[in-house]
Amino acid sequence: MSQEKRIELIKQLLEERQELSTKDIMEEFGVSQDTARRDIVLLTKRGEVKRTHGGIYRWILARAYPISKVDCHNLLNKKHRSQMKQPNISSRTTSTSSMLQQFF
Repeated sequence: MSQEKRIELIKQLLEERQELSTKDIMEEFGVSQDTARRDIVLLTKRGEVKRTHGGIYRWILARAYPISKVDCHNLLNKKHRSQMKQPNISSRTTSTSSMLQQFF
């Protein structure tokens, strides 16, 4: 079986099972561990799956999985940095009448 055909079948299995191990791929298609890993690497490079220790899961389901502490920390820092760059408009707002008084 060609790699492209196997890749398509792996993607179909992922739709049913949500995640597959390297062993699942080996048993399902009768391929070696190296061949299963090459398929996993190809799918990962294409951005179609995310790798786990010993397997893969569909990328579109990535948000359903628990987020790691490192990812959480990075997201919080990114949010904090973006808030620091934006001026705090609410602290500088003044009423229209006070603004008009400055000109008259």
